[in-house]
Amino acid sequence: MILYLTIYSHFSILIVVLMALSGLISYFVRRVPVIFILIILGIIGYLYAVFIHGEAAALSIISIIIITSSVPIFLVKYTLYLQQKAEKLLHLQNT
Repeated sequence: MILYLTIYSHFSILIVVLMALSGLISYFVRRVPVIFILIILGIIGYLYAVFIHGEAAALSIISIIIITSSVPIFLVKYTLYLQQKAEKLLHLQNT
């Protein structure tokens, strides 16, 4: 079933767009919880499964979308954490 989904080019495009969207949301709207973003992406994945008439593959589509979209979210959160720590260390050195 996964091989069948990779044949569709719009599934790959959907994953790339959702990865970019989740990264941008987690960077610009820092107060939004990660679980909320992942739930919204799961709903989008389910709607995509209904759109292509692949309700049987909905669980795998949702899983793929959530796993691939969590990578940029956690990279952005980790980068923001490192930036905060670097600013704190720089502030301590200047004092």
